[in-house]
Amino acid sequence: MARLTVFFMASLLMWAAGCSSTPRESCTAGAADCRCATGNICRSGLVCQSGTCVNPNGTDAGNGGSEDTGPGHDVGHLTPSDAGISDVGSAYCGPDGGMSSMMASCTSGAVVPGCPCPSSGMTGTCQNGRMTTCSASEFPTWGACTGSCFSSGLWHIDNTSPCLLSGSGSMVWAFSSWTASGMETCGGPYSGAPTLPTHDWSDNQLQVDCQGTFTLCYTIKAGDSMNPMASDCTVAQVCTTAYYADANAMQTLPPLGPWLSSDSACASSFLHNGGYGEMSVVGVTEDCQNIGAMDHPYVFNRFPYCPSCCGDAAGCGSSFDCTTCSMGGSGGF
Repeated sequence: MARLTVFFMASLLMWAAGCSSTPRESCTAGAADCRCATGNICRSGLVCQSGTCVNPNGTDAGNGGSEDTGPGHDVGHLTPSDAGISDVGSAYCGPDGGMSSMMASCTSGAVVPGCPCPSSGMTGTCQNGRMTTCSASEFPTWGACTGSCFSSGLWHIDNTSPCLLSGSGSMVWAFSSWTASGMETCGGPYSGAPTLPTHDWSDNQLQVDCQGTFTLCYTIKAGDSMNPMASDCTVAQVCTTAYYADANAMQTLPPLGPWLSSDSACASSFLHNGGYGEMSVVGVTEDCQNIGAMDHPYVFNRFPYCPSCCGDAAGCGSSFDCTTCSMGGSGGF
């Protein structure tokens, strides 16, 4: 029987930087006598009636006479109070994918659109991870939560290394490595075709600037990471899906499971000609913003794999510095 050789491929760690912006927003101040409309928030203790923020108790503050229309229609000048509780409702896409209504109190200390804020022009982070700006008005309130999801963050995969088993002729099998006794391994020795590993490929963690339900996929392709082509074949793709609960917090996602490639020709091309790893995401944020699509995922990082000679005891000599290789990978966005 022909000798079978296992190649343990490591990746060359690279980062993709992203950028974000904080748009300035303005909103209705909500003070007494200010104009309002459906969806606008009046200051605590006031209600929106006939297009104006008024005191529902009809307290007269000076206009009186024929202009005073009584309770619920007082147009006198009032001093708004922040002592009351004002609940602001907003639609959100929950963990099960359905749309619900989320309530937040202005007295909870959270940054909520329509609630009072300390000073005009300052920025804050909404509960869903988006940014908001304090309105420039006599009685400042938080504006709408805006900004792009996945504009800053990190997806880290502990182990991105595939195993490639070379047999007779051009036959190459590719399958996932796994961790045993603190070390990545391909198992073996092998006397024939490998089977699907019984251990997960890798743990992984996500830190992103918004809440939502996301499917993140790691794809191994044969080709050049600096010049990716639609024709680049796929050695393997593994995905994980989870509800990301706390914006900007590092969260452990379900592990990436084991895999066994069914494309020997693609695995052979990857082994002999090189390849790259690709990180992508599809999902929906808690405020119902779509990130990518099933037929067009958002690809936020690519990085090349080291040549197979880095897996040999002799290394690659002066042709390649194998000290830059890594068992895992991190994708910034």
